[in-house]
Amino acid sequence: MDMMPILAMVGALADGVGDFIGELLAAVAASTAWLVRAVYKNRRRIDALEAETEINEDPTRFERDEERLEHNEDVIEDIKQYFEGDPNDPDNDGLLYEMHEIREAVQDDD
Repeated sequence: MDMMPILAMVGALADGVGDFIGELLAAVAASTAWLVRAVYKNRRRIDALEAETEINEDPTRFERDEERLEHNEDVIEDIKQYFEGDPNDPDNDGLLYEMHEIREAVQDDD
């Protein structure tokens, strides 16, 4: 019995199985590379959305100007109460009233 045809057939089968395993490994590697790339792109998109959300949490220029205006109005009200007195506090007549009293006292002493 001649073994040459059987060896040729076994060799062909071995080559076919080897090629199949090689193609299967290449497909797995390509799929893995595609998945890694997709995950990377999704992570970049998520990071971009998070950065955009963080930017939106910061007040806009208009909101900062409104806050400054409110602060300035509060300061003006405090200064007004300092000079004119607090209408809710009868003991606090204000600096202008005290200056007027001092002026009258000085004029009365003359």
